[in-house]
Amino acid sequence: TPDNLSVFCDHNYTVEDTMHQRKRIHQLEQQVEKLRKKLKTAQQRCRRQERQLEKLKEVVHFQKEKDDISERGYVILPNDYFEIVEVPA
Repeated sequence: TPDNLSVFCDHNYTVEDTMHQRKRIHQLEQQVEKLRKKLKTAQQRCRRQERQLEKLKEVVHFQKEKDDISERGYVILPNDYFEIVEVPA
């Protein structure tokens, strides 16, 4: 009968829709996992760059201090061997 046919078609549509939704959910779960891995990699890269930046800042700071000391005209040598000598400006 036409009523049975419509029910059968509706049922098939629902089953196909459910299977499609499950497949889509699985694809989205895989995509989420890939994105989590990418995020983790990006965070690691960011941490490494931050550490490298801090090291470079320390080098620049040290170099500035070194330049400041040399501009003052003083040379500091170990007390065991030499005395502190003032260089004329």
